[in-house]
Amino acid sequence: MLRLPVPAYARPKQTPKWVCLAETFDQCIGSQVLTDILFQADTHITYYVFESGHQLPMLCGCCGQPLVYDHLDAVRADMVSRRLEAFELQDSELEDGTSISDVVLQFSGRPTAPASTTDRVSIDVLAHLRHPSRCPRLHIGPRAR
Repeated sequence: MLRLPVPAYARPKQTPKWVCLAETFDQCIGSQVLTDILFQADTHITYYVFESGHQLPMLCGCCGQPLVYDHLDAVRADMVSRRLEAFELQDSELEDGTSISDVVLQFSGRPTAPASTTDRVSIDVLAHLRHPSRCPRLHIGPRAR
């Protein structure tokens, strides 16, 4: 299980508390509808934005670098209004034999595109999910912009 310590500033006068990143991920964006896709030019990271205001960085499952979308408008048109139905942690092996863990995101179909779709991203997205200021789990990761 992936665990991350809650920062000390979020727990004054308490002992360290560990949280499961997968549980936090599910609580924050599980079953949420994708409402927008944003590209942040200064970091070259594309974010999936969910109805709750959470922003998920799209990072490559192999190397952890930002995924590059040649036609972001087409991706936005295809993905916006899909619901995150499930996610799964999977182990994979690269061509060079290196073992990696990544996350497979399963999105629902839409009326105009009934087939569901999946995205495979770096396991690092669990720790880098951006939380809106109203999220009770804001102390676990970075704040949404």
